[in-house]
Amino acid sequence: LPVTFTVATGAIYRYTSGPFAPTNVVIVGVFETNTTSPLTLSGNLTVQNNGILRQNYDGTNAPTVSNLKLTAVNIDVQAGGKIDVTGRGYLNGPGVGGNSGESGGNYGGMGGASWGGVNSGRPYGSSTQPVDPGSGGTGSIDGNRGGGVMKLVVSGTLTVNGSILSKGGNYNHGGSGGSIWLDVGTLAGAGTIDASGGSGVNQYSGGGGGGRIAVYYTTKTFTGAIQSLPGTGAYNAGAPGTIYLKVAGSNGDLTVDANNIGSTGWTELGSGGSPYTLDTLTTNRGAVLKGLTGTTITPTAIAGDGTGTFEQAGATVNLPVTFTVATGAIYRYTS
Repeated sequence: LPVTFTVATGAIYRYTSGPFAPTNVVIVGVFETNTTSPLTLSGNLTVQNNGILRQNYDGTNAPTVSNLKLTAVNIDVQAGGKIDVTGRGYLNGPGVGGNSGESGGNYGGMGGASWGGVNSGRPYGSSTQPVDPGSGGTGSIDGNRGGGVMKLVVSGTLTVNGSILSKGGNYNHGGSGGSIWLDVGTLAGAGTIDASGGSGVNQYSGGGGGGRIAVYYTTKTFTGAIQSLPGTGAYNAGAPGTIYLKVAGSNGDLTVDANNIGSTGWTELGSGGSPYTLDTLTTNRGAVLKGLTGTTITPTAIAGDGTGTFEQAGATVNLPVTFTVATGAIYRYTS
């Protein structure tokens, strides 16, 4: 391959296996990977307007097909460009957060139950190191599968003026959002980073739960949206996912935001990342975040806008010498 490898407008390049070692990659068409092995560039990745970097999948329910792992010096996702693993997670029903009832898929947040249905599944995974695919909602159509798994390691600058996406699929019951893990020097731009749940679109539907996003950085000038919102449903919406932001030298902050979309479900930190040591834990716009029996949490402060709630719910919460429940925050101790 040349020093700079370009996928031109209208072209689809599918990488499956074998040596792949250009210095730089420019995507104007579609670059599709079909491997679980990380792709490593010694230079830069540029995703231009209408360009898409995505993970292929073969229609099976194997979670490994959804992994997109890329290391580069700099990544520039320009306006109109996308790195997108939406709908590349588990198929409908099965999966770690799958359920035997009728509902949207679970991951960071619970999926919304449909009319006459129940959500027998639970949230799962890790808020700080998200590596799991999202789960599909119940049904028999591929369009409602969960979001896939993405990890980008960027030693220089990740600029996002387009979109980085791992959303749940939309259909009878929405799939949950998937995983986005970014480990960067500088996060810049004004675009969108999104692991929201998919929407249920029929009259009895449940929306998918939000996924999980973790961003590790040294410098952040990014002014765009980082969100893991509930998927809407005609009968019940899902619950939001988790967003973890950690600047070098800190313990990191975790935020859950329901966007004022009412849900009968809730969000969980996930046992996969326990113990959790956090600077600030924030719940906004109607979010309900629960601990989990067997999970240990050490927050310095709990914050919120007065509508969100953190419930201990069986988790072990280790309080520091100075612990703050900020104005607008609700901390509910149950057991």
